Amino acid sequence: MVKLSFCSKTAELRAMAYDGRSEEARRKAIELLRAGYSHKLFLAFVADLLDPPVKGRGAPSRPPREWLDIGDDYENLRDDGRSHQDALMDLAEKYSVAERTVERAVAIYREAKAEHFVDDK
Repeated sequence: MVKLSFCSKTAELRAMAYDGRSEEARRKAIELLRAGYSHKLFLAFVADLLDPPVKGRGAPSRPPREWLDIGDDYENLRDDGRSHQDALMDLAEKYSVAERTVERAVAIYREAKAEHFVDDK
């Protein structure tokens, strides 16, 4: 069963920061850390507060148009026993894109899945 990973405290802190109350969010995060609170999403948020990620230059690259469908189809083909190369070729033909585009879509799909879902096995 796949579960959505959510942390209410982190959501509250992100909302504060988004509303321009970043100093208040920072103070609240410090209080939570001192109280021993540790959730994966909370700790990632605090790490970003301490050392913000560097933004790249220029416009961000866009993901392939149907990256979610391509990634899902790829996973299903691989689960059915298809080889990596066969799945790439079939999906490139199905979606009328290059194999490299399918690889990018699968990478974006896996990154999004790892970031937002916790695999509960």
